[in-house]
Amino acid sequence: MEDLSNQEHTEAAATSAIPISDGTEEGASLFPDGEANSHDAGAEPESQGDAGQPDTAGDDKPDEVPAYADAPQEPLLIVPTIGRRVWYWPSNDDIDHAYDPVLKVLDKAQAMDAGIVFVHDDRRVNLSVKDHYGKSFARLNVQLVQEGDTVPVGCGYAAWMPYQKSSAARKA
Repeated sequence: MEDLSNQEHTEAAATSAIPISDGTEEGASLFPDGEANSHDAGAEPESQGDAGQPDTAGDDKPDEVPAYADAPQEPLLIVPTIGRRVWYWPSNDDIDHAYDPVLKVLDKAQAMDAGIVFVHDDRRVNLSVKDHYGKSFARLNVQLVQEGDTVPVGCGYAAWMPYQKSSAARKA
């Protein structure tokens, strides 16, 4: 790497998107990929010489700062479609004989398997629910809790499975 004057170093550092210090030389700027910031935007790129590596010094670095994980984001909305699987969390009425026949629950900490059979909108669906014994029941006009929604109290609701939420987040 050739030595730079203070002015050239300052100009070069100002053109880097995210300068960081590697801690070995005071004030030495590195790009996030570890390359030294040895030229400004108008300078001729340095050759790698005998290293046999391709010359990537002329690649443009982005001028924008990347979004960080702590930046506010809109809640993820997964569009329900017929045939998709969801978890059904029964209400106390589902369990305590308000409906006949009643859903059988072995463990209140585990959801029930359900399939979407009709979509009213992004937050209301009809479900075919299987209780913990495997018996099928219909549940109509069930709230489908989306990310950021408040979980309803006192009524059964559907929710996306964790892998569905993470898969949708990766695609977003």
